Amino acid sequence: MSVARESDGLLDAEQVHALLNLIGGSSSQPTPDRLAHEMRVANSASIARTLNTLRMLGRFNALQIVDGEARLRVGQGWPASRWRAEIGRMTAIEIGARLATRGPAGCLQSGANGNGLWLDSLSLPGSHDGVSLWVAEFGVAARERATSRLWRVADNFESIFLDAAREANVQHSRRRVSTKQLEARRARDLENGLLAEEWVLARERERLHGHPLLDQVRRISDEDVSAGFDILSFASLSSLRHDLHIEVKSYSGERRFFWSRNELEVAEELGEQYSLHLVDRDLMATEGYTALAIRGPHSAFFLTGLPGWQISADGYEIRG
Repeated sequence: MSVARESDGLLDAEQVHALLNLIGGSSSQPTPDRLAHEMRVANSASIARTLNTLRMLGRFNALQIVDGEARLRVGQGWPASRWRAEIGRMTAIEIGARLATRGPAGCLQSGANGNGLWLDSLSLPGSHDGVSLWVAEFGVAARERATSRLWRVADNFESIFLDAAREANVQHSRRRVSTKQLEARRARDLENGLLAEEWVLARERERLHGHPLLDQVRRISDEDVSAGFDILSFASLSSLRHDLHIEVKSYSGERRFFWSRNELEVAEELGEQYSLHLVDRDLMATEGYTALAIRGPHSAFFLTGLPGWQISADGYEIRG
């Protein structure tokens, strides 16, 4: 499957149904790239959004990619109304799971006098990949006016969001962590980080195959923990000095990471010679998977800004 950026978003409801019809009505199992090009010709659909939509439907377990071919898991021949309801249900479950993970905060509200549940559209999780827009597209919630910030959750989906709120409260009450649990978590995070670094290192050596100094593409995180990055590499085959400094962050599920003050300062100093590689641990073993690489990330996050990303301070240094 070709590379598509999550920030490009997803297809709208009408285009999704056209995409499902293409898959279900094809005499042979089509590839994602072929589907993307057919959607562009027949439905004026963005190639990137089509590929993102195929990935999202795969996450929803509505289809699978087998040997590079897209296949519907369920619902072949379903009418548009049935697909619309099913994708709405899966969208509600996905948004609910994200709210349960991070806490519903002010995003999910109960209406006055028991007047249903309401979602704050401006704080819906999923702006980075576009799934939040499917909340309205597939009838999970409805807005009274085009400019309405609060969307009323459909009655048949209220239980999903109430369960998410309950789970978030349970998770919040479990935040106390024992010393042993903390040590185990740190050990697990360290192991995950090392695996992701080795994965990126292998991809770099593949990219630079034939470089005369390939042996100098190496991890330095185990040599110098204060370096502010993990891997020394070369930007191109013609580079003979280390001009690419890679910091590796791994994640599972929600795309989030922590950046230390030292890493931030080094990223600012090195500019375009610093690259932030975000690796999805769940996809590392998937053939053809490509991690998200952000060159010059300090400028990208703090000066120009990247759509779909939110930055929050997780701690403060206080001196007297």
